Amino acid sequence: MSSAAPAKKPYRKAPPEHRELRLEIPVSRLEQEESLTDAERMKLLQQENEELRKRLASATRRTEALE
Repeated sequence: MSSAAPAKKPYRKAPPEHRELRLEIPVSRLEQEESLTDAERMKLLQQENEELRKRLASATRRTEALE
């Protein structure tokens, strides 16, 4: 009698559309913000908001496609 354990499936990385998106803020950017003018900060925040809107729209499309 052999003790045959069930074979484990190999690990598979999730496809890109199933992966969690992580927002990464470079440290150097945080250091630079202290020396920026208000106008420059506003521009950076507007760019960040636009990127977040794009990510939200993408996540919404993926969620709707799964439903």
